[in-house]
Amino acid sequence: MNQNDQACVNLDDVLCTIAKGKEKAKGEAIAVKAPLRLMRRDELLKAVLERMQNWYEIRADGKDVSVK
Repeated sequence: MNQNDQACVNLDDVLCTIAKGKEKAKGEAIAVKAPLRLMRRDELLKAVLERMQNWYEIRADGKDVSVK
C-alpha cells in the first residue's frame, strides 16, 4: 500500500508485469526494469483476476467438496 494514498499500491517488477499483461515465454526471465509505480488497488485486482484461470468449488453440508 502506498503511504500517501491508501487507495493505491506500490508496484514492484512482478506486479508491473502482471498489470501490463505481458506473458512470460517458457524459460524466459521476466525483464521489467521499471521504477516503483503506483496503481489503484481496484485496478490491480482487476488485472490480476483477468490473468487467473477460471475455477470454482462447490460445498454442501455432509458431502465432499467438488472442484471444477
